[in-house]
Amino acid sequence: MYISRLQLLNYKSFRDSGVLEFQPGINIIVGANNSGKTALLEALSLSFKDIPHRSLKTAGDADPSSHVQVSLVADKSAIKEVAQIISSDFQFVYSANKTDRNLTAETMHRLFLDWFDAPAAVETRVCLLGDCKVVEVEKSLTNDLTFNVYCINKQDYYIDKIAGTKFNRCTVDSEITTRLVEYFSRHTYRLYAERPNLASCFFGDRSELEPDGSNLAEVLNQLQLSGKKKLFNRFLTYVSAIFPEIGLVSVRPKPNLKDFTGSDTSRRSRELEILIWSQEAAENDKEDLAFPLSECGTGTGQVLAILYAVLASPTPRTIIIDEPQSYLHPGAAKKLIQILKEFPQHQYFIATHSAEIIAAANPSTIVKLRYEDGETQASTMNAGDIREQRSLLAELGVSLSDVFGADSILWVEGPTEEQCFPLILEKLAPKLSTGTKIVSIKNTGDLLGKKAHFADVMFDLYQRLSGGNNLYPPAVGFVFDKECLSELDIEDLRRRKPHPIKFIKRRMYENYLLHPDAIAAALNYEDAGREQPVSGEEVRERLETHKLNKNYFPKPDIQRSKDDTPKHLANAKWIDKIDAAKVLAALFAELSEARVQFKKTSHSLMLTEWLLENNPEHFADLAQFLRDILDKGKAALD
Repeated sequence: MYISRLQLLNYKSFRDSGVLEFQPGINIIVGANNSGKTALLEALSLSFKDIPHRSLKTAGDADPSSHVQVSLVADKSAIKEVAQIISSDFQFVYSANKTDRNLTAETMHRLFLDWFDAPAAVETRVCLLGDCKVVEVEKSLTNDLTFNVYCINKQDYYIDKIAGTKFNRCTVDSEITTRLVEYFSRHTYRLYAERPNLASCFFGDRSELEPDGSNLAEVLNQLQLSGKKKLFNRFLTYVSAIFPEIGLVSVRPKPNLKDFTGSDTSRRSRELEILIWSQEAAENDKEDLAFPLSECGTGTGQVLAILYAVLASPTPRTIIIDEPQSYLHPGAAKKLIQILKEFPQHQYFIATHSAEIIAAANPSTIVKLRYEDGETQASTMNAGDIREQRSLLAELGVSLSDVFGADSILWVEGPTEEQCFPLILEKLAPKLSTGTKIVSIKNTGDLLGKKAHFADVMFDLYQRLSGGNNLYPPAVGFVFDKECLSELDIEDLRRRKPHPIKFIKRRMYENYLLHPDAIAAALNYEDAGREQPVSGEEVRERLETHKLNKNYFPKPDIQRSKDDTPKHLANAKWIDKIDAAKVLAALFAELSEARVQFKKTSHSLMLTEWLLENNPEHFADLAQFLRDILDKGKAALD
């Protein structure tokens, strides 16, 4: 049984969620803090109160109550179980040719169950108020089932197979649907992000886990005693897969506590508690080395409850998991998701902001929530959309974690800029950097130079990633190195792309790092075996030599001015035009006597950090350049 669609109206931050469609398997809900994730999870569990949305938009609403319009798809096993419940609670009267004839309870029970001869799955659409109260049945189960059942009141059901007499159909539809909604709510597990009380409970013989997992000790005790050894061992295997340090899980009566008179406390003596065994304790059968679940982290109990619900449920269930990354290590969270995928008959709703969990889940749908203008807005990506987005990311060599969770993206030349630009903005323009993620383009060569004919295709991929109904934030622009591009090349690229394409003033980012004192500091750190430290003056003298070397400058051609020669560049222009990466490589090799090799990404980051610490104004022009791009890009998005 699962939810196929849901619309949440006038509840907490939701005025109208719109119709959200879901599938069996894993459904992901993403959104910033206070975007409405908890409210949506409450609605999905069909366990919500009447808490109307409050804003200026709802001031004149005629109906202030909160309600949910939901479509439930019930399989045959769920319908049969509901039929069993109803048939045991009510007395029946058989009607033939409008003449009532009393039958035995056994016959009526059989006739009633025969009516529930459902196909593989049947959908019912209902409108609910708080606490699962059915107020309207838009599409009843009786539309699709074999016979007609009619209800006079809550004591008598009529079955008419012969004459087709119809009697109070709306009453029976509402009654059956109400029972089905209650059944769904009872069979829905919701695991909260906050620490639940799962470590102990009173003795009992139930094998059905409560929706909040509160009787976890009871059901695990039944599992270990019921003779279902194979199932219990499978449960333990999954626990150890997620937590390799755990060798065994067991349940025992909670040790009695003595009160001040020396008597056993009555409450404690009736409780069960869950024990967690390390691998060492399990291998040596040393219960005294085991410790109560209450002494473990929050994630351990949550995982035990989830695994039990998944493994021990004979029929499909709905399992709601709130922010698993808040109580599980990323590796454990990913392993849990992989296990859940082995049980696709269940429906999972996982609220998360973890890109790693989303990537591991391969979800059926993703619902993205955002809080705007006093209310929550929701949009849905289906599996086809998600596959397309992943395909686009693969084409670009970008991972989901590279772009997920940002308000906007600034695409930059490469990994060096991806690491260094955020540091510069954080130091010199901290407010602007909030919400914007800087991500490197992995294949810049496909956009520039000899492969420029691929630019239209590549830019189209970035455009499709950065707009529309998807997981990924919009682009505010692209920042490239000038390298050896002519003005014609630059203008050609700018014509190809609607988002702003900007080029830094200098040939490449490393040109901003040709600072003698910074280079000397990096060399002294890396070349610790040197007898005398390198001085900034030594680096400055070497730079004076290198800036006269024509091999470090672009060759003059018809698209460049005749003044672009080493002689002229030896003045102010040299810092803009020189191949700084090659110069840095030469300086590192020469001044360390080849003991230190310049590594573009790591050493550029080291130089950047030194300059931001000791001379942040060195990046003032570059920071202003980035500030202008972000200001204009964000203004265009508003």
